[in-house]
Amino acid sequence: MDPVIAAILIAAGIGLVALLVVLGIRDARERRYDSEPGSTTMPRERVEGEAHAVAARFARDDGQNF
Repeated sequence: MDPVIAAILIAAGIGLVALLVVLGIRDARERRYDSEPGSTTMPRERVEGEAHAVAARFARDDGQNF
């Protein structure tokens, strides 16, 4: 194999591995921040729980609060 082609393939492989590592670290960091108190995003379980609470409040409402 021509040395230039081999060097290009090696560089492309290293770049691909580096990209996957960076994306994996970013994904793990976002997942960790989503579960911390004070996070700007809420975990899915909390969002669904609050949606049920709002639905229950509207079901109990007698219509005079609007």
